[in-house]
Amino acid sequence: MAQGFGERMKMLRLAEDVLEAMKKSVEENCEKSDKERNLTEFDGLLKETSGEKQFCESAGYVLHHAAYHNLPAWGERLLKHGAKVNYQEPEKEDTPLHRAVENGNLEMVDLLIKYGADINMLNKEGTAPIHVAVSRHGLHGCLQSLISAGADLQLIETSSELSPLGKALDEWVVQPHPTNNLQQIRQLLQAGCDITKIEKEPGDATAFSFILTEMSRGQLEVDAAYKLVELLLEHGMDPDATDTEFFTLLYYSTLGLDDYFPLVRLLLNYGADPLINTSLRAAKYEWIVVALLDCTSDQVTDNADMRDFGPARRMLQLLIDGVDRFKWCEEMEKKLEGMKEEFFSENTEDDSEMAESKDALVKLCDWLRMAGQNPRELKHLARCQVRKTLGRSGIFKGVRGLNLQEDISSYLLIKS
Repeated sequence: MAQGFGERMKMLRLAEDVLEAMKKSVEENCEKSDKERNLTEFDGLLKETSGEKQFCESAGYVLHHAAYHNLPAWGERLLKHGAKVNYQEPEKEDTPLHRAVENGNLEMVDLLIKYGADINMLNKEGTAPIHVAVSRHGLHGCLQSLISAGADLQLIETSSELSPLGKALDEWVVQPHPTNNLQQIRQLLQAGCDITKIEKEPGDATAFSFILTEMSRGQLEVDAAYKLVELLLEHGMDPDATDTEFFTLLYYSTLGLDDYFPLVRLLLNYGADPLINTSLRAAKYEWIVVALLDCTSDQVTDNADMRDFGPARRMLQLLIDGVDRFKWCEEMEKKLEGMKEEFFSENTEDDSEMAESKDALVKLCDWLRMAGQNPRELKHLARCQVRKTLGRSGIFKGVRGLNLQEDISSYLLIKS
């Protein structure tokens, strides 16, 4: 009985006194001599207790704190005396590696990996250290260590049913900002993470799915969207990937009009097809006209910048510049006339501004009709053929590699 009590007291001392000393060692005003004395006492305690039956569990508990507070000197002493490197604390079942990654403590991450930490071990929620490492800005060093140690890049987190890339994208859309966790997304892509399989069920989602969802809600910052889309396209994302409603990223981008103009140009320069059948309910290229004019006409009365239909015309011109064909048809004529009639019937105000808007809509429809009925210019057809020859992934590199004059390069890349 007495011996058992003595063992428990030693374990209590290891778990409490040591933690107190460790906490003091991370304080800024702690003297170097105090830190060294604490470590010396710690060494003595470890020698005294490492043979006890309860040592591994108690030492594992302390190792969690060393991992969280980035105390590799304390952590290595514990590990050398037999502390369990994969000890899971009872509440969340986190390992020391989870805690080290969570706080961005790269020294402890590397130490734990060195002593054989299971880099793919899941906690109670089914989260591995790599899922923690992709969750926010500033943890790219920890992520790189996990990748270098062979972390499973397709490991699905149980709670979210997402892969590390899916988790990173999911976190990104919560706070879409160019400096959020974009570095971690880049690291995963460079390491070979499968860009088409980011959910538990194969084919349920692609990397564009997260962006498409936020764009459809109108809740995405343009600069952030551009940087992420460019990164995904550079690593082979299909520019014509669709959401569950069969709409493409190009579709949602066009509805942003002038704000999303650079993003539309980027997608076109990676081979996005404006004439793709974006919905099972719509024929080819109908959405180009209908969606844009719908979007503009709804805003004409509230936004002075929209009243001349200028943003819609600029966007339509950009889209038409991206294709070698824009054939007019009877169905398109009916839709266009129906839209004009609806706009005129809904806006009966007899004032000069609305009269100008109606006139601008008529002129825009006439311009579209001419673009669809007349053959394209030879230089435009040549541009489309060169872009088609270079292929989706090679347009940027190919045009630059041709060492052309700036004005010709700009023309091929739809910059002008």
